[in-house]
Amino acid sequence: MTDKFTKGPWKLTQQGHWPFSLITRAADDRVIAFRELASDNTSDKLARHANARSGNAEVIANETLRAAAPELLEALRYARRFLKPGDHDTAYVDAVIAKALSTPAEG
Repeated sequence: MTDKFTKGPWKLTQQGHWPFSLITRAADDRVIAFRELASDNTSDKLARHANARSGNAEVIANETLRAAAPELLEALRYARRFLKPGDHDTAYVDAVIAKALSTPAEG
């Protein structure tokens, strides 16, 4: 089965200083995701500063996780090869892999 998502690694970058955007790019530099962020504090010129002060911490953490998703899935697939069903909860690992490869539900 071939994966339908863009292969990793993906890279998260910041564009601009105020307001700024977080851009997730594929290895070939194509844009995977684009997220604009703003802060109420005009001294927050960089993501690392706005992260702590403006309520954007969760958004930045989510975008960082998104950028790591292809590599996390590959690591989970790799680790799964070494798990024996009698010794580990392989059904859980298999379900997480399936979820990562599934089509989003409507709603």
